Amino acid sequence: MKKINKIFVILLILFSFVLNFTSCSTINKVKDTVEKSSSSEYTEDEKIAMESTAGEFMNLYGNKSFETLTLEIPMTKAMSDFFLSKSTETIHKKIINGEFVKVIESNFLIKNNAPCVHIIVEGSKGNTEYDLFFLESGEIQGFFLSNPTLYYKNLNSFVTLFVAFIIIILFYFMPTLSRKELFFGVRIPSEKVGDKELSSIYSLYKKLFIILVAPITLLLIVVSYFNILYINMNITLIAVIIMIFGVYLICHKKTKKIKTQNQWNINKNQFVYVDTEYVSSKRKKVTISGFWYLIPLLIIGISSLLILINYKSLPDSIPIHWGFLGEANGWIVKTPTSVMTVTIYQLVMTLLVFFGHMITRWSKQQINTSDPETSMRKDKIFRRRISIFLLVIVIYSTFTTSLFNLVSLNIFNLNSSLTAVISISFFVVIICSGIYITFFTGQGGSRLSLKDKNSNSSQSRNDDKFWKLGIFYVNKNDPSIFIEKRFGIGYTLNIGNLWGMTIMIIILLLIFVPLLMAWV
Repeated sequence: MKKINKIFVILLILFSFVLNFTSCSTINKVKDTVEKSSSSEYTEDEKIAMESTAGEFMNLYGNKSFETLTLEIPMTKAMSDFFLSKSTETIHKKIINGEFVKVIESNFLIKNNAPCVHIIVEGSKGNTEYDLFFLESGEIQGFFLSNPTLYYKNLNSFVTLFVAFIIIILFYFMPTLSRKELFFGVRIPSEKVGDKELSSIYSLYKKLFIILVAPITLLLIVVSYFNILYINMNITLIAVIIMIFGVYLICHKKTKKIKTQNQWNINKNQFVYVDTEYVSSKRKKVTISGFWYLIPLLIIGISSLLILINYKSLPDSIPIHWGFLGEANGWIVKTPTSVMTVTIYQLVMTLLVFFGHMITRWSKQQINTSDPETSMRKDKIFRRRISIFLLVIVIYSTFTTSLFNLVSLNIFNLNSSLTAVISISFFVVIICSGIYITFFTGQGGSRLSLKDKNSNSSQSRNDDKFWKLGIFYVNKNDPSIFIEKRFGIGYTLNIGNLWGMTIMIIILLLIFVPLLMAWV
């Protein structure tokens, strides 16, 4: 068994590296296939192409770059007087975000399977690189910061390192944050909590984290930062999560084996408790009222109204993406539709969070039969705190996003330092709220200090067979769609239920279809 576990961990590590290498090689393929300079003498076809529109040119020469190039490209007002050239004899100017700049270098390339123009512009604050994306008609669709400066690279690396650190710390303590009767996704008798055999498994779990997960995570981040093997930071986080799952799986199997060998379910009275008040209309009182979600909708409405009122005076380039400190780093051309891009994003996000709020209310109760009354009290406190946490997140995020959008559109003026403070405070609020829920409440209120009113040795029904790997709940006979996770904080789906499976498929499609489209 030990050899199998070692082999599994080794294969998991190798898979993580392969995942990083293959994914990032595809994402960064432009580095190997573009920027091929042609000779200084142009063919007749190339001369014709240089007189064509941007769209026609990119259809013919989408993966080439030229020493000198001038194109007649249909532009909006903000993009007027835009020419592409490496020639230092001619000054070429362009308006980007209201600032006149000189284009000092340009290349046509294919990036993320879309034709774009990569330019380097000289501005008052130094050189900046942009990727300009076009519509089929040749008109500019939008432009984004291309290669971040060392400052942004360091900042992004710090954010990735911080997120990886939070993930590792969270999962390191996860066995103590879950319900006491659920150990690595396996239900155990209440009197066996703290058993020596189980403690040894938790010790193994912590050792694997310290010896394997933490060092490999640090190595992957270093490799990502120095661009070795073209490893992407986001893919690194995925690899870390896969490693953590592998460590969990080892401990889950060991726990299940101990439970079977010791026959902990034999000759035990098994009960199922149901809170009859909770399944009635009083369920709504467990979480905060859904009417509180009118606050983020009001913020979105006011922001949208201000944008529409000031539409004519808005800049021709609309920001749609911001950096960690609130600076805009992605723009699209102003249209009646594009100015509402951020609003649409906010509405979708608010709807998703509200759905999470309803899941907190609808999900099936998990009651510890050794002290059902205390367990029910803890469960209700947990649900209420989760609902408050979700509301705080959606209000703060819609406020900050609306504020950054209005500032970027020159509707409001805000000091850059204050913008940075607001941005950082947003993450502080999320982290502090998350820590409070995780470490002071626990899954189902497991970390709440409430006095036990009753205690007995009855055993909850052995429902391990419905939990695949202790993570996936599959029970066709259970009408519940949502249920508490066995390992972790929050809720999961009953994929044995038709509605649960449907929601799962929709979620997977939303995640993987965009990724597959980017790869093809």
